[in-house]
Amino acid sequence: MNTGTGHDTLRVAEVFPCPESLTHRCVRAPHGLASATDSRRAADAAVNSESMMTPTERFWSKVRKTDTCWLWTACMIRGYGQVAWNGKPRRAPRVSWEIHNGPVPAGLLVLHRCDTPACVNPAHLFLGTHTDNMRDAKAKGRLSCGDNHYRRKHPEGVERGEASANARFTEADVLAIRTEQRAGLGYKRIARALNLPVWRVQQVTRGNTWRHVT
Repeated sequence: MNTGTGHDTLRVAEVFPCPESLTHRCVRAPHGLASATDSRRAADAAVNSESMMTPTERFWSKVRKTDTCWLWTACMIRGYGQVAWNGKPRRAPRVSWEIHNGPVPAGLLVLHRCDTPACVNPAHLFLGTHTDNMRDAKAKGRLSCGDNHYRRKHPEGVERGEASANARFTEADVLAIRTEQRAGLGYKRIARALNLPVWRVQQVTRGNTWRHVT
């Protein structure tokens, strides 16, 4: 009995031609098994290479240095870099400070002079209290609302879409996912084809993320 599964799989494969950014996740035809194997070998080699690094070397391998800010390129939460350090999740700017200056005294926070949360350049970091942090945020407009909010006044400082270190899709992927959903393909089918959580596909199709892509 034909359940239609083969047709759906073919349809997803046609709509999602597996761009390089998603090659390791997409459902691929048999002729793509060789390249998938190569991708796995490359990923394994990268993991093995990273395992030979010291914690400090591993930390800086995830940083992209510019003429001004040093930008964290790995895991991000609310704009701030996150890293496992000494077996605990830590904010990347704090770890950068500790690498260069030693432990942060109790009751103090690591703040940014550059107002770029993803930056880990030690020259852009300084210590302050929670009150100092609130005053700094207010002075930079981060506590304002509406048109006076920092994101409205400085849109160039907001990383969106493919520019974000946390991006899991390209704009083309987002448009394709939304097109398939509108055509009737369910969240689970799309998520299974891309090997992604259903909630992430739902966020994209509902516009909770990638709102700027229409």
